[in-house]
Amino acid sequence: MKPFDLEKALAGEPVKLKNGLKAYVIKKLDSPEIGMHELIGFYETEHKRQRSGSWFYDGTRCDDFAITGMWEVTETKIFCKWD
Repeated sequence: MKPFDLEKALAGEPVKLKNGLKAYVIKKLDSPEIGMHELIGFYETEHKRQRSGSWFYDGTRCDDFAITGMWEVTETKIFCKWD
């Protein structure tokens, strides 16, 4: 898995959460309150619903919604044998 890259995430690339869900970082707050999350975004649930989310500058938070790295698309190739 590719490590979390804040610049790429802010440019629109999806990130992967600890629980396996896909998320997007939309904005980095300029001056958040001390102890508050600096990154604002959203994640997609298993049912394709969107929920708001927030993280510390390095993508961490104290639950399964922490950012673990960049989302990677894996290609699945299906080969058909025709007789």
